[in-house]
Amino acid sequence: FRRRDPRVAEPPCGTALFALTLAPAKERKGLHLALAAWRGFAAAHPEWHWVLVGQEHREEPYGRELAADLARAPRIRRVERIDEATKQAWLRRARVHLFTPVEAADGAPEGFGLTCLEAAACGTPTVATTSCGAAEHLGRELGEFVASEEDALRAALERVAALDPAGRARFAREAAHAVGAHDLRRSAARVLEVLELSPARGAART
Repeated sequence: FRRRDPRVAEPPCGTALFALTLAPAKERKGLHLALAAWRGFAAAHPEWHWVLVGQEHREEPYGRELAADLARAPRIRRVERIDEATKQAWLRRARVHLFTPVEAADGAPEGFGLTCLEAAACGTPTVATTSCGAAEHLGRELGEFVASEEDALRAALERVAALDPAGRARFAREAAHAVGAHDLRRSAARVLEVLELSPARGAART
């Protein structure tokens, strides 16, 4: 990632501690689950805010109901859109990236969870559910992947919130190494190495 652009917008919570979620109001994103965990966590940590970035989709039943529930919860700041430079800056400023996909009733699948890698590249740990590809393919160096349950998410948030400066610095170092292992250029090079060593490739040359 590039250095912070001085023109990027400030987080809506100012200099306060905050969790950051980058997700639209779709059921598969599990924002209702994140909200349930947030209520308990926020009650114990009045200095924290939750910044939620993504389309609200109030034209849909899920989006309307979620908007009403979020409005009744403490210290939640919603922003529909931010640019790439602002996203990177906020990921660096956030104390935790909260990502809570679930199995949706309509069967819509959740993807890999690229924001987990983006957060790690910015030195920020992720708290996420296991209902995404990232939970299967990424290591614990990127954060905590837990069951899609309110108590499990809240406990994971508590553990991340308890990290002292040394612990956060250690995470950032380990995460940077882990992110490097998932660099697309390195992955492509490994695929080419495998193809070069495959029996089929050798037979084609003879």
